[in-house]
Amino acid sequence: MYMRLMVALVLVMGCIGPGSGKDSDPAAVCDPTATPVCDCEAPSLDIGDGNELFVPLNPGQEVVLVHGPQGGWHVLASAVVHNTDTIVRLDYTIDVLPDLTRVSTSLLNVMLANWSDCQGSYWNLLGILDVSALAVGEADTPEVLVGRELRLTLSATDGEGRVAASSVDVVAAADPSDVD
Repeated sequence: MYMRLMVALVLVMGCIGPGSGKDSDPAAVCDPTATPVCDCEAPSLDIGDGNELFVPLNPGQEVVLVHGPQGGWHVLASAVVHNTDTIVRLDYTIDVLPDLTRVSTSLLNVMLANWSDCQGSYWNLLGILDVSALAVGEADTPEVLVGRELRLTLSATDGEGRVAASSVDVVAAADPSDVD
């Protein structure tokens, strides 16, 4: 009995090892007639801004350091995710360039909205800012980031282990509600 179990285990492990299933090149194992077409294409992600819908971000564009009503600070992000399942884990980080000092990390499990044609979106993702590593004297609020380059990075991982990621380098701008 023990020997049969070991043989079965070895056979199963051989079938799901490297180079099989979703871990390998999707096009190499894909049969579009038997598999959802989304599974046949490589996952990708478009990163943007927006609290009510996806607004694409371009390199060098300004993003607002939002000073929230409860005193916290954040940078909004949104995403359009292609060729994954509808439920993903979003990992959102913000780094200050050029030294890549991390000022925000957010992780959220979400169901993508507006799902059609193998893509869905998520917006109003808050990158809560912590600039304690950059604080100098009384300059200890996220306003120390105004005019500095930030790298916004988003990745989406679905339950099948497919990952889509993207980054964009932007410039931090003051919250208009804080400008006198």
